Amino acid sequence: MDIGQAATRCDPGTACRQTPHVINFFKGTTYIQISSKKGDLSGALVLASEFADATPATSDDEIPVLVKHLPNWESVQDSVHYILGEREYRALVGEPSELGFELGFAQGVEAVVANYGSTRLLLAEHNTPQLATEADSRLLRRIEVLRSTGKLGNTYYRRIGNYSAFVFGAPDEAAANQLFDQIAYEKTVKWLGENPYPLQQAQRKYTQTMGGVILAVIQGAGLALVLCGFVGGMVGGFVFMWRRKQQSLSTAFSDAGGMMRLNLDDMTPQIDPSRLLDKGNG
Repeated sequence: MDIGQAATRCDPGTACRQTPHVINFFKGTTYIQISSKKGDLSGALVLASEFADATPATSDDEIPVLVKHLPNWESVQDSVHYILGEREYRALVGEPSELGFELGFAQGVEAVVANYGSTRLLLAEHNTPQLATEADSRLLRRIEVLRSTGKLGNTYYRRIGNYSAFVFGAPDEAAANQLFDQIAYEKTVKWLGENPYPLQQAQRKYTQTMGGVILAVIQGAGLALVLCGFVGGMVGGFVFMWRRKQQSLSTAFSDAGGMMRLNLDDMTPQIDPSRLLDKGNG
């Protein structure tokens, strides 16, 4: 089925799509394609429903993760096609066909291709990082050859984790990078047995712990500084206002805030000696 054919949704199975001559859907781990040469799909729809009812489902939500990692997958899922071999690659993607050979479908690679306007995005998943690395090396060498011979065209490539991503027909590299950046790669690596790298694991745990301690100390010190400044400002302001109030209630004049001062600068008037009592007259 050519990728340019108009497809509509149908009921049997999960993610069912039909064209005037073909019905495609999957249920569980089974992919089913039913075609009619006469163009009448009424009988094919009945057959598809019977296949879907007889095929067990693996989960309630069977949309493959590879599809969900496409940019805006909900809006393009009607144009998504699955590629499991070079034959499907040549039929759905076309040139450059050499890239389909280098992807390594014989090693269990699965791919999806979707339309984004006049641009197509192909996302292929490799089973292991080692296979992804080997395929990346092959693809880069092939891309250099195609570029040197002028057969690459407006095709752009990027490795994203275990994914090999291609953009075909992009107007420029910036548009291709915009699609690449929206691909969601959410793989996690877990050891099925004992971790063979205990030292690295301990170092990573120690670094994370010490980083958390340092961050907590900085946060605590900053909070204490802010709290001390706030409490000190409140107490100092209260003392200042209290002293101002006490000074306003005092009737005696003082140039020293009500406190005694030494007449070191001769600014205080001298006491008139004539008004002092004699020592002998006391």
